[in-house]
Order: sequence, then structure tokens, then C-alpha cells
Amino acid sequence: MNGNDFVKVVLKSPFHVFMGNTMLITVTGRKTGRKIAVPVNYYRAMDELWVLTTRSRKWWRNVKGGAEVDLLLHGKEMKGYAETILDQSAVPDGVPAGSIKSTNEILAFCLH
Repeated sequence: MNGNDFVKVVLKSPFHVFMGNTMLITVTGRKTGRKIAVPVNYYRAMDELWVLTTRSRKWWRNVKGGAEVDLLLHGKEMKGYAETILDQSAVPDGVPAGSIKSTNEILAFCLH
């Protein structure tokens, strides 16, 4: 069991309340059609959720161009639509994009 597997188990349990701003996002593989569940940190800005990741991660490619996603947020299952934002200047104030060291590596997802 790796770290992500452990976080997934906790997010699906009553202990999810201790996970702060971590949720489970499930995307559908573009080529395989398989469901891929990934724990991510999120940030709220107005009525949207923002997720930051790096280009070196691979799961985000499945939402390139926009895609339906499943979310497990605070123990509740939800549907959403994710859009990839490649321009860091489009990320709203308050979303800590500076937490990723190289700005060329930032990918943001706006979840509606």
C-alpha cells in the first residue's frame, strides 16, 4: 500500500474529517475508459474548487479539454466538470499557486 492508497482509504472512512482540504477526484481514462481515483488538495474560490498539480503527474491528461469527474468531498459523492487551466494568471487570488516551485509546472483545475 502506497501513500495515495492510504489517503484514499481514509477519505472513504469516517476519519475523512481529519483530512482538511483533501478530496478524491475520479477521472475516466481517455484511452482505457478505466476509472482513476486520485487524492488531491483543493482550494475554494467563490463557488468553484481549484486543484493544483504539476505537469509531471499523468492523471490530469484525462481532463484536458474538460471532462466530467466524480468527487468525494467531506464524505459526500458529487459530480463535477473539470477544466484544465494552463495559464497561471487565470488562477484566482487566494489559491496558493506559489506552493509549486516551478511556475512552468503548474496546472490548475477549475471544478464546477
